[in-house]
Amino acid sequence: MASPNLRSSGILSIAAGLLFGGFMFFHPANTPQGALEDIWVPVHATWLISYLLIICSFLPLYQAFIAARGLLPKVGYYLAFLGTVLSLPIAVWDSFVVPYLAKHAPDFIAQIEEISMETPVLVFRIVFFLTVLAFSLGFVLYGIAAVRLLSMPMLGGICLAVGAPTFWAGALFFSQGALGNLVTEMGAVLFAIGLVSLGATLLTKSIDGEKDSLVASRG
Repeated sequence: MASPNLRSSGILSIAAGLLFGGFMFFHPANTPQGALEDIWVPVHATWLISYLLIICSFLPLYQAFIAARGLLPKVGYYLAFLGTVLSLPIAVWDSFVVPYLAKHAPDFIAQIEEISMETPVLVFRIVFFLTVLAFSLGFVLYGIAAVRLLSMPMLGGICLAVGAPTFWAGALFFSQGALGNLVTEMGAVLFAIGLVSLGATLLTKSIDGEKDSLVASRG
């Protein structure tokens, strides 16, 4: 039987996975015209909520990952958590700022995201790519650590580790090309399967009391 904290983490992880895995199937084209569609804001707000749920799901796992032996669980936890927190402004940008700019100044979107060499814009882009790097690498390590530490199914760990970088690779490099959102959708679904698998695992775990040290020793 799972402890209350782990059970809440598991439920949040499953909910986050369902939202993250579903939102891309309703995503309109990544163009200013697509941002003007009515569904743009709800789709991206769903993405934003999934990040908030992931962050909340991390908190009950802090002690288990930080007390684990070795650097991998700690680095994976901190990087994945940091990458998720830093993803919130990106989700807010896409959810609410991009539609506003698409309506009033569509050319300004490309200037900020791709063209302009102004210092504030360059800082924005650097932070963006550092966020993508932290999120992608963090969940690669986090997925590996979860398999070792929590006995999460190997398939679920692989989905977390592969889904996170695939999602961002699709968003950054393929969404404007012939593949459109396909690669991003694949990454989102893989990542979602990993989150749901992790959540299901947590619902059956108990690492309170004496079992804390047992789980920590597995790291």
